[in-house]
Amino acid sequence: MRRSHSKMLFAALSAAVAILALVGSGSALSASPKAGTTLQASKTIDVCALDANTWRFSGVVSVWNEGNQDTQGLTIYDCIQNKVSGPTWTNAYCQYLTSGGAVVIPAQTFEINATPFPYSVNAAPLPGTIRNDARVTITNHSAHIGTPFGPEPKATWFGDVPPCATCGCVQGLGYWKNHTSAWPAGYDPAAPFFNSGVTWLQALDPSQTSGSNGYYNLSHQYIAAVLNLANGACVPAGIQTLLDDATLFFTNNGTAAATCPQPSSCGLQKTWAATLETYNEGTYPGGPSKCGI
Repeated sequence: MRRSHSKMLFAALSAAVAILALVGSGSALSASPKAGTTLQASKTIDVCALDANTWRFSGVVSVWNEGNQDTQGLTIYDCIQNKVSGPTWTNAYCQYLTSGGAVVIPAQTFEINATPFPYSVNAAPLPGTIRNDARVTITNHSAHIGTPFGPEPKATWFGDVPPCATCGCVQGLGYWKNHTSAWPAGYDPAAPFFNSGVTWLQALDPSQTSGSNGYYNLSHQYIAAVLNLANGACVPAGIQTLLDDATLFFTNNGTAAATCPQPSSCGLQKTWAATLETYNEGTYPGGPSKCGI
């Protein structure tokens, strides 16, 4: 069941980033009583073995709406698929994450306010290559009024399947902001946060940074997740990959004030933040639960 670190990193990278789909229909429409809306989505996938006969397939589908109209008839039909050879994928385990329009994604919500929909299936192992396919549709999508239409993000898992690990618990960013004495050894709240010009504590605290800045939106959840990991919480492969990619992003980007300043910019980083938030709040499938719950 075990695999090398390089294989695990490659598998997680493929699952959460390299083959993570960001699918949309372009820019938002101008306001009009007949105008439809636009919808975008992304997702992650994790696969681990509970025992010899049961695997857990899990992850998060994140959905946002860049149009000028609230969504209508939102339906997310999520399927675990596999293929052994050839181009054809076969649906193995499918479920509705939402249907009938009970959940509404408000207009102009961009990635910074993406709504995460966790999924998790415990089922028999699957041979070959595994992926998750989410069919996200609404009935008022631009150019498709009255007909279910929308993005279909996919995430693919490669390599061996590791044993599922459950350990520790997680705290949200509010806890770490208000309990600096509890920060794990090696993490100084007053230390510079990469090349941002602010400290780790300032980059964590929403009251001291711009809420619409994509750099800080990611830094809030990144720091909380890093502290949770250092505090002994287990990290699913998909979350670890997001942390690795976020570290690279912060390393390669300088002054925070000039990075991702607009609500609609740095969409990928904001999507990472939305997914990391589910981890920090103890709702990421297969991840640790919230401390004290």
